[in-house]
Amino acid sequence: MRLADFHNFVNYEFGPQHGPWLLHSHVLMEYGKTPAELLEDGVEPRDIWWALCREHDIPEDRWYGPDE
Repeated sequence: MRLADFHNFVNYEFGPQHGPWLLHSHVLMEYGKTPAELLEDGVEPRDIWWALCREHDIPEDRWYGPDE
């Protein structure tokens, strides 16, 4: 997953206000870090996205982003 796609998915699912805030404030339980920290550490954006989806009970049919 490209980083731009990751940010688009976050904004689509969580909104343009809440999404960016979530990346810097929500600590993912399975990693013990925020998504922003994980991106800085070089973790694959797809893995971070899927962790966000699991923790927020996003239905699996929305894990692959918006239909365009």
